[in-house]
Amino acid sequence: MPKTAIPANPISMPSLGRRALLVGAATAAASAFVPAAASAPHDSRLAALERAFDAALAEYEAAQWHYNACEQRFFAACPDPPAILTCDGPLAKLLCNDWSWVNARDLQWLLRQPKQRRLRKAARAALPVAKAYEAEIRRVKRACGLAAAEVAQVAAMDCLHELSERIAGVPARALADLAVKARVVRRWAAPEWWNDAGPAELLARQVLDAVMGLAAGK
Repeated sequence: MPKTAIPANPISMPSLGRRALLVGAATAAASAFVPAAASAPHDSRLAALERAFDAALAEYEAAQWHYNACEQRFFAACPDPPAILTCDGPLAKLLCNDWSWVNARDLQWLLRQPKQRRLRKAARAALPVAKAYEAEIRRVKRACGLAAAEVAQVAAMDCLHELSERIAGVPARALADLAVKARVVRRWAAPEWWNDAGPAELLARQVLDAVMGLAAGK
């Protein structure tokens, strides 16, 4: 049986900061504001926020690398689920695929269902096994450093989200200000636009590249 699955990157990117950056950077860059912004002074707040963002992004990348390393150790050390919890056990028909297993929460729910009386005996027998297996998973996660690595990854992501919100909230009055927002989009909010992308993403990418190029004097 396969090991219990933990996603390589379990933390989804907050959508609010991402959306604010994408809309703010692309819309402002495409507006008639750009010519006037070319000669406006750079906002020192955005310059400071970009430096903080650079540091936070480096910390997040390090946290992600550490998480992946801990995850590999976890998969190597974590035991397979006991057969009674798998598709080889008496509760196999409750599973949605061959590699999943019945957890303690599912079993506790099952025991509360009056229409599932015929499965109660098997569920009662499996419940202590599931609890013991889940306790072992937690122990292995701690021993491999995976639990702590996940906490650090979440904290790093939260920091990036907060900084992106603050960057999005500062009005862009100079071309250099727009370039800060564009660089954040490219480096974190939507890096996929610079790889495989559809027409809408391609157009937005071209606008953002133009802003960054103008700000750099290219």
